[in-house]
Amino acid sequence: MYKKLFLIFLSVMLLTSCADRKEIDDYAYVIAAGIDEAENGKYKFTVSLANVNSIGETKEEKGGNMSSVTAVATDFYTALDIINNNVSKKINLSHTKLIVFSSAVARSGIKSFTDSFVRELKIRPGTIVAVSENCEDYLKNLNPMLEINPEKYFKEIFETDNTNYAVRSYLSDFFYATNGAPETVVLPVLGVMGKDVENSDYENNDYGENDFGVDKVPISAKNRAIVSGTAYFSGDKMIAQGTLKENIFHLLLTKSAKKTAYSARYGDEQVAVLISEFKKPEIKVLCKENPKICLRLFIDCEAVYIPDEVSKNLKGEKLEKFIEEDIKKNIVRYLDKTASYLKTDTENFSKCARKRFLTQKAWNEYNWGEKYKNSTFDVGVKVNIVRPGVLGE
Repeated sequence: MYKKLFLIFLSVMLLTSCADRKEIDDYAYVIAAGIDEAENGKYKFTVSLANVNSIGETKEEKGGNMSSVTAVATDFYTALDIINNNVSKKINLSHTKLIVFSSAVARSGIKSFTDSFVRELKIRPGTIVAVSENCEDYLKNLNPMLEINPEKYFKEIFETDNTNYAVRSYLSDFFYATNGAPETVVLPVLGVMGKDVENSDYENNDYGENDFGVDKVPISAKNRAIVSGTAYFSGDKMIAQGTLKENIFHLLLTKSAKKTAYSARYGDEQVAVLISEFKKPEIKVLCKENPKICLRLFIDCEAVYIPDEVSKNLKGEKLEKFIEEDIKKNIVRYLDKTASYLKTDTENFSKCARKRFLTQKAWNEYNWGEKYKNSTFDVGVKVNIVRPGVLGE
């Protein structure tokens, strides 16, 4: 009798233990989320969901590995509930790799959103934060190439050395910068090929033949979604957008650049070098009436494109000197823009400046935020051409 009761009890326990079990494909995994403005104080939330049934297939199925759904609501979590009424699976945020804000939302301030996402334990602090002119448009034009797993696509684009122009800004960075940390955040700008987007806010911003604004990146591909520039912030509000060349200068100054091509015009010709190695910049800040910021950059390059006529004039050290002067000129121009136009310490020189004050009170009284607008820059660049190739006789 007791044996029969025990077997019945054991069977019931085994059955009930599996009652709440869910398989991987029972969830709808949000890989990316976008936030655009809508009418009447609401927002348009777009989520890109991974099609887990097609991940791992040897060939791309019709419809791809991602699907986008958009809902309008006052907040992100209400929008998820609305989306769940359309999607047969339970929404899961644990694999979210990207959160992108529209330019309009970013200009109004995004602290309330980022604080909310940080409080959501399933969204990881290492989630990439970015800006796009139209988030819904960007996500619906996203068609990852060479990657079957869409989560890996975002990892390869933003977290490895495979892409040269993308700045890296995570949810945790933005949270700390807007909650008391003395830092300024720069976010990547994401665009769609062939779309007219917001002007980068200042007209004479060309740093050479191969510098492009966020609406003029010359590329054609099946995946129409691209990294197209830089978004500058003051606090939690975007104040301007920059160009591809400015990405390079920012990455060099913050010691986060990757192996990157750099081109300069010599007369009617173009000279191209490949920045292969670079040391951490030497930075010294003199906190006088107006700050004086001294920088020394040390860069190793490979000469990869030098026309014959140019090589006759730029032999040996002459080529190094030419590249040094061009990089120096453009970096000074970029830094002057951050001070006089943006009025924001985008490179976080304040970290060096703070060390010159003995107390927090003295630092606060110096008022770095106001002083930076009148900063002057002393930039030195040392270039070493490690493999100059044949430069002519």
